[in-house]
Amino acid sequence: MKRMLILTLAMGVACLLPWPGRAAIHQTGPSAGTWIPDAAPDTVVEVRPGDHIAVETWRGSLTVRVGEDDAVRIAGWDRRDLPGLVRDGSELRLSGAGRDRSGDLVLAVPEWMPIRIHSQSLDVEVEGVVGGVTVEVLKGDLRLRRLVGPLEVATLDGEIEVTDVDGDVRLMAFDGDVQLRGVRGRVFVESADGDLELDDVEGPEVSATTVDGDVFFRGRVGPGGSLSLTTHDGDVRAWLPADLGAEVEVSTFDGSFESDFAVRTGGFQAGKPLQFTVGSGSARVSLQSFDGDIRLLTW
Repeated sequence: MKRMLILTLAMGVACLLPWPGRAAIHQTGPSAGTWIPDAAPDTVVEVRPGDHIAVETWRGSLTVRVGEDDAVRIAGWDRRDLPGLVRDGSELRLSGAGRDRSGDLVLAVPEWMPIRIHSQSLDVEVEGVVGGVTVEVLKGDLRLRRLVGPLEVATLDGEIEVTDVDGDVRLMAFDGDVQLRGVRGRVFVESADGDLELDDVEGPEVSATTVDGDVFFRGRVGPGGSLSLTTHDGDVRAWLPADLGAEVEVSTFDGSFESDFAVRTGGFQAGKPLQFTVGSGSARVSLQSFDGDIRLLTW
């Protein structure tokens, strides 16, 4: 199971990223679209609703903040060797930033503008946008906060921090911890080697799976909702409100189980999941650890 999940995660992220030998962006020139003159620090490029921005192949760090109007403002580049921006339909794309280009890049964008970021090695910070964000990197720490989803994030080597998001969130990590705080929406998190911490999370469907790491959850599961926390080699801790109403299933091969909730079951058979009902039983909660302890707690 562990080897299969690691391979699946690696292939999933790799298929989304520009590996050497693959075209990362279209060649610049007349066939690529309409040129916007090479950007200098603090260049202003006007945009309109329906446009989106794509950053590809840049190395170093990227910070995206919300500006005050319908324009993209760019800063942080070396004046001596500047990349450009090219419009291709509704897409505004960083170009001329070949694989050897690196540095600290800052973008100020309209609040509504969707963001798409692809890179092999890039630390990313995004704050305040409501148009949706996609980030896919091979290596880099990713910090995203005060967003309206959808949010899709994938990294092979780095930590992911997501704070204050209203909308669906999908995260994929290979080697690094994942932290979510203040998320409202559907949440899907997968990791091969890292701890998963979900705090103040609530949505109709929440799923967090890691191979080698602990899983921590504090939040709510509403009527008809589902919560699934799974690890192969680690502990599971779930803090849920005292008024929880759910059908609960607990499975551990080599570990213990403790619950703050009363456990009433018709019987238990070794090697089979433990199933019981809390309150109305309207939601579904699944807690699984092959080699670790499971705790179901109240807050």
